[in-house]
Amino acid sequence: MTVKSFASAVLAAFALGGTALAESGGPGTYFVPPKGTANVTADAAARVGAARKTVAFLGGSITEMNGFRPRVMKALRAKYPQIDFVEIAAGLSSTCSDAGAFRLEEDVLSKGVPDLFIVEAAVNDDQDGHFTPEHSVRGMEGVVRHVLMRNPACAVVVALMVNHGQYRTLMNGATPAHYAAHAKVAKHYGAALADVGSALAASAKSGGMGWKEYRDCHPSPAGCDLGAKVVLDAAARVFDPLGDAKARPLPPPLDAKSYFNGRFLSPNEVKLGEGWRVSRPDWKSVPGNKRAYFTQGPAIWSERAGSELEFAFNGTAAALFLTAGPDAGDVEVSVDGGPFKKEALWAKYGSLHYPYVHILADDLSDGTHNVRLRVVPASRGRGSTGTAVRIHRICVNSGALACKTRR
Repeated sequence: MTVKSFASAVLAAFALGGTALAESGGPGTYFVPPKGTANVTADAAARVGAARKTVAFLGGSITEMNGFRPRVMKALRAKYPQIDFVEIAAGLSSTCSDAGAFRLEEDVLSKGVPDLFIVEAAVNDDQDGHFTPEHSVRGMEGVVRHVLMRNPACAVVVALMVNHGQYRTLMNGATPAHYAAHAKVAKHYGAALADVGSALAASAKSGGMGWKEYRDCHPSPAGCDLGAKVVLDAAARVFDPLGDAKARPLPPPLDAKSYFNGRFLSPNEVKLGEGWRVSRPDWKSVPGNKRAYFTQGPAIWSERAGSELEFAFNGTAAALFLTAGPDAGDVEVSVDGGPFKKEALWAKYGSLHYPYVHILADDLSDGTHNVRLRVVPASRGRGSTGTAVRIHRICVNSGALACKTRR
């Protein structure tokens, strides 16, 4: 089967009218809405009294781009015209499952409680985070369990998108490590698994679409069609927008230290010493490449060695959601009055100011903790040469104690 005929068959299968969605700017163009933006159908206002269902998407650039996500929404609206579907689009480039767990509350749940929740992070947990399977479970369980804590009747789909390394593993008859970790979470919570990588490998083995036609981890239009079909098939197993969803009891967590109480601290909950600012950095004067979204808002930042900040919280984990590039410094961190330990922040992505979650501590006892952090010059030989620390948000797993800001 040719790629064109395969794509047409896929689209027809879920009522997209037999034509692919237009790829604005060409294949792989990213669609970057404000995170957590809720979008409704154009004629929603005309259908007062119609049932409304909220569909939320959380993931990295594969979710953010003009790919499987808008295809899924178009298919749902075509199949169920009597339903007003609200979309919460919370894809964010480069983010892994741990970032998803910490930003879930602000980027998704503060905008609406989903009836259908679709999450993907297997690709970024692999190629960006280089996570251990245990850390990948902590991130994905943090996402899924938190959603079900808010809405025990929510239908959840865990999507396994695919990169070239994972594809090769699947073609060799093995299971990628992060697939196994996310599948473990899905099974534990009764979520549907949308295994796009295995569907692509099966297609290739039977003479259909393979990696060349799929293109790369940001798929071709035909690859996006395949991803949407697999996600829709999975959603159909757990989501009936015309029926009454029933709450399910939550099982015990797979890992009690998973990030299912993850949230962001407000800057007002952080004590800032000399040298720290809460503002938008002058990114134009900073050498290196940047992800556009991460240059748009304020950050907690310092370029002065010796600058200290402090925060307290109740819970088990603390982390920094930051960007780190060639001018990144290091930090020294003390937890609960313990000795300061040095943490290298540069993410080793050349000139790119790379966004990621840097875990400071995540095996703490569940209780009150205090964290002190100070900026130090980057260690020689690590690739970065500066003292810049740019924190988009401070993350904690559970509640926090309010602190007065001092500057």
